[in-house]
Amino acid sequence: MGLYPVFEKYEVIPETVGQLADTPDKHSRKVYEGDIVKWTSLYIKGEAIGVVTFFDSCWFIQGEKHNGRLNDCLTCEVIGNIHDNPELLKEV
Repeated sequence: MGLYPVFEKYEVIPETVGQLADTPDKHSRKVYEGDIVKWTSLYIKGEAIGVVTFFDSCWFIQGEKHNGRLNDCLTCEVIGNIHDNPELLKEV
């Protein structure tokens, strides 16, 4: 093994790359801009589904019925993303 780490190259579609949020989901998975999450908060009844967005130096979840800050979530679970799972947006 050499002194330097081995780097691997991956080809990506630039439009599908999202910024990493500062808050993991309930399974300790990383949350990225464009992820679709199922979440709960003190401010809503039950669960809601929304898309993680970054606006004005803050992470938000935007949904059809409920919007909120990612940091205000009681629970948050990544269930897909806007690029690979657009069918989940029908619920938003």
